[in-house]
Amino acid sequence: MLNKKTFVALALALAVVYLAEAREEGPHDMADALRMLEELDRYYTQATRPRFGKRSDAYTNWAKDSE
Repeated sequence: MLNKKTFVALALALAVVYLAEAREEGPHDMADALRMLEELDRYYTQATRPRFGKRSDAYTNWAKDSE
């Protein structure tokens, strides 16, 4: 019986330590994720600029052509 209580107490102590460390890691992971998203935003903002002048005005209203 003493062995079982010792095991349960040890398991609870380890769980408390694990949860305390997990809470400390949270903001750092979020900061890394936000930094990565900002870098991706900068990259894809430059990579996906609008292409003006690629299409002519003759084909802007295709519904009129089908009538």
